[in-house]
Amino acid sequence: MKNFIAMTMMVFCLTACTTAPENPLVKEVTGGKVQGMPSENPNVVVFKGIPYAAPPVGELRWKAPQPVIAWDTVLIADHFGPISFQPPHVAGPDSAVINNYGDVDYVKEFFSEGDPEMSEDCLYLNIWKPADAKKGDKLPVALWIHGGAFIAGYGYEKEFDGDAYAKRGVILVTINYRLGAFGFLAHPELSAENPDHISGNYGMLDQIKALDWTRDNIANFGGDPDNITVFGQSAGAMSVRNLLCSPLTKGKIAKAIIQSGGAISPDGNDGMGAASLSDYEQLGKTLMGDLSLDEMRRMNYQQLQEVISRFATAHNMPFLMLQPNVDGKVLVGGLAACIEKDFVPHIPIMMGCTLDDMMFTRMGKPYAYLASRLAEKGKAPYVYEFRRRLPGNGSGAFHSSELWYVFNTVKRCWRPLGEADEKLSERMVDYWTNFMKAGNPNGSGLPEWRACTNGLADVMAFDIEK
Repeated sequence: MKNFIAMTMMVFCLTACTTAPENPLVKEVTGGKVQGMPSENPNVVVFKGIPYAAPPVGELRWKAPQPVIAWDTVLIADHFGPISFQPPHVAGPDSAVINNYGDVDYVKEFFSEGDPEMSEDCLYLNIWKPADAKKGDKLPVALWIHGGAFIAGYGYEKEFDGDAYAKRGVILVTINYRLGAFGFLAHPELSAENPDHISGNYGMLDQIKALDWTRDNIANFGGDPDNITVFGQSAGAMSVRNLLCSPLTKGKIAKAIIQSGGAISPDGNDGMGAASLSDYEQLGKTLMGDLSLDEMRRMNYQQLQEVISRFATAHNMPFLMLQPNVDGKVLVGGLAACIEKDFVPHIPIMMGCTLDDMMFTRMGKPYAYLASRLAEKGKAPYVYEFRRRLPGNGSGAFHSSELWYVFNTVKRCWRPLGEADEKLSERMVDYWTNFMKAGNPNGSGLPEWRACTNGLADVMAFDIEK
């Protein structure tokens, strides 16, 4: 009898253990398990600070991102990870002078709360998903790449948020990647130690690693790895352009959105964002002088920054913007050149700028050129211009001002924005998420947005209803 009772209890325990409900907040990812937490919206779960690669420190500085280091216990993903080293955002009354539309104090605008922890160990990403999303749902996925001239920014600035996306059935992923000298320094010695004899595109390789991580893991969060939209603004938009021109992303990107990052000259030639490897190797050699590679790897951020600052000062530059280079392996050319060669994938593309954007990104011949060339290749893009001149100090519709609206975070902005701004934001997020779902921004209750086949006549203008 005792043996029978004992056997019965054992069967009961085994049954209970095997049928216990799985914790919906815990997901299996490359490296181990992570546990998310409810967002401000109880119908959304957010996972913060998931490592997508090994820390690029020590001997891994200036190398391609390596596989993530596994962990044994459940990683509680309740706080964001460190950001890449970058110049501090120092607030002050005179940090920027507003004389004309387009002038802006970015510290006051986006970084007034100070900077998070900075570290070379910065390769982390964040995920917002519907709380009830589960494996097999195949929800569309949006991968956001932040801007900041490739020297600043991070994936969880206060103007970014994923609640509005998850609310509409889109999973949002935001990432950090290496910036400045850590992300984009090329040098003859670095190229010599590389099997492909290239250097400098480490930040871009981080972005590709994050894209691969997303493809490998997002199904466990309810996402579709074959429906990933890559989008970004400013340097993030330039990054999207470059990802479309990389052999390493072929077949991995379903859609793309390029925001405030045209950087194409009126004649259609590539502007910023496509330097040559040889030029960047020479620049790196000039910057580092006679330092050996071992000595360079022992330098801390402050020492590297001093070297770069001296160079910028000597050449009368406000700052030195290191960026991706055309190395033939990671990046084969600029967007305009790759369109001409039919290298850019035939996927839905959206692109646009703000009314008072930086001169080289404003609407005009560059966008008309890109739209017409893409249309000739059979994939006319959707083009927009953000025309809402934000109240508060005369900055107008400045570069990247649409971010408050694209992420539905206008209530976090210090400016006197109102109900009309909320409505504009809701409309823009509807367009963006519709595009991410089906490659077409149009949907029920929205004004028609035509693909750009008739030049600038087909541009969608975004402004408040007055």
